[in-house]
Amino acid sequence: MYQSNTTKILKLFGQIALVGSLLISTPSFAATTTELENGDSLTLYGIGVHQEKRNDIYLGLLFAPEGTDSISDIKDNLLSKRMSLKFLSKYSNRKMSRMWKQRIAMNNNKEDWRPLTKHIVNFAGLFKRSMQAGDQINIDFYPNIGTKIFLNETLFLTVSEPEFFNLLLNIWVGSVPPTQLFKNGISGQNSESETDKLFSRYTSIQSEIGRFDDDLPNDTAKIAKTTTAAKNTDKKPTQTKKQVVASKPADKPEKSEVAASNKSKSQLEAEKLSATLKSDITRTKTEVAKTKTSKDEKELFKTDLGVDKSNLVIAASQSASKLPELSQPANTKQEQPKQNAAKETASKKQVKSVTKVAKREQPEEIFDADLLSGSYTQELINTIRKFQSYPKKALKEGAEGDVTIMVTIDKAGELLDYEYTQRAKSRILNREVLRIIKRAVPFPRIPAELKLQKFEFEVPMHFSLGDGS
Repeated sequence: MYQSNTTKILKLFGQIALVGSLLISTPSFAATTTELENGDSLTLYGIGVHQEKRNDIYLGLLFAPEGTDSISDIKDNLLSKRMSLKFLSKYSNRKMSRMWKQRIAMNNNKEDWRPLTKHIVNFAGLFKRSMQAGDQINIDFYPNIGTKIFLNETLFLTVSEPEFFNLLLNIWVGSVPPTQLFKNGISGQNSESETDKLFSRYTSIQSEIGRFDDDLPNDTAKIAKTTTAAKNTDKKPTQTKKQVVASKPADKPEKSEVAASNKSKSQLEAEKLSATLKSDITRTKTEVAKTKTSKDEKELFKTDLGVDKSNLVIAASQSASKLPELSQPANTKQEQPKQNAAKETASKKQVKSVTKVAKREQPEEIFDADLLSGSYTQELINTIRKFQSYPKKALKEGAEGDVTIMVTIDKAGELLDYEYTQRAKSRILNREVLRIIKRAVPFPRIPAELKLQKFEFEVPMHFSLGDGS
């Protein structure tokens, strides 16, 4: 009996321990989800660390609806999604602005980003101060609304064009990502343990809510103060009962004066304008009557030029330079209305023509040196990649890896200098990248608009047996 009870107790403890271990080892689904402003729930798709010169700059996270299978599905404009950046170290606002613009141009075709230049420049201009550890940027996409950009949970910008989000997403998953390792992470290729590790790091750093609010393009607080001040100015000062009694005149004003005082300013101005117009018309009629005209001209005048009398008022109000047009030979009596109609038709055609021309006018093109620099960098990298091949010796050894070289060229596109910023474990691959670059010389000339004597750019090269590159 004793042994039986002991066995039951041990089994019970074993079951409790098993359940506890399952709870600890199974990642919490809620921990890797987020909710957008409109209530849409999203699940973490991928996460990666953006590095520069081996320093961790920010954690990048990509959220999408549960069940999303690929990056191409995420780019669907009918799906909600989020790009989130949590900074791990200080990063200057100038570098931030330049990074967004250059990388957009490096990872997107010119015909895709060029129509959205204004929005790209506005977005890059949001960063008025340096980023610090904990600062967070959320880039949220809402179908039928567009892309909303939040800095530390404050909304800074909304871009309605649906293509804008994918321009930003291609910075992470395009042909020139921050690093190949970062792209793999964002694409959901990290191991479960690596994903949990990075996500724990993401949640452990807190943002300072409202830190950027003073940099809002339209400061809500200032607008509110201005509105309140304007309302207070429009209000009439409150008078006490004694002041009202004291302000009353001894004698009652005449009814006409009361009526005049009750008229609004706009009514008085309208009456004044009407009186002036009547005076001008009377004076013009007198001048026309005094004009020496022939018998036929008088006859023409009496018949009101063959049109309604209301037209006489219009004719009389014309400038003196147009008055000689009334002195026409008698035989033009029937032709005058036709001429007037022809002039009116021509005038309408002219107005329509001007309107059409205005519609055809193209908006002023915005020049941005960072965008041009990024586009030129894309051209240089594409030129180099045309010469890329997998060394036979590296294939035999099964060597893989990523190599990045900083290249400096002169105005004519000749190679000035180079420096490895990332080496592969294979020396064969490292040497091959330098050979590829030298084979691509001379490069396209530096654009004259940049006004530079030399140009520096990074060349990332990826060698993988799996994709044959």
